[in-house]
Amino acid sequence: MAAEAPEGKGWRRPGGPAVLVLGGSGGTGTVGLQLARHFGAARVLTTTSAANAAYVKAQGATEVIDYKTTDWWSVVPDDSLDVIYDTVGQQGTGDRAMRKLRDGGRYVTITGALAPTAHLSWALQARKRRSQPREHMKRMRQSALRASPLRTSPSHA
Repeated sequence: MAAEAPEGKGWRRPGGPAVLVLGGSGGTGTVGLQLARHFGAARVLTTTSAANAAYVKAQGATEVIDYKTTDWWSVVPDDSLDVIYDTVGQQGTGDRAMRKLRDGGRYVTITGALAPTAHLSWALQARKRRSQPREHMKRMRQSALRASPLRTSPSHA
């Protein structure tokens, strides 16, 4: 997402783009939320449980969808998003995402499950970019990304 976001059509949208991060309270979802805000997203939606709502808002989410009570595709209007960043990989997500994206929008997944209806060049474009780790480190040094405190639980012996 970091390498593609500033170049997509939606990132030049007046008022900023609309981004949905599926799984915003996980490690890669947290980074996705922070990057979306850093790059100027006006609307940053995410899915998480109600217990993690305050956490994802602190990471940059402007709207939270509780995945335990609501299917995100039932509340997000068609043609309303510029980027969907999928860190969950739920079956059928790719096809649902295609309906929610605006013309020129991007569906980015870390799960490897592309939508059968997705344009092949989107998947190939994501694989061509190799400078992402360097760019992430640069942003970390510039404080665009911040490490969040980890929650710990007792280990089971």
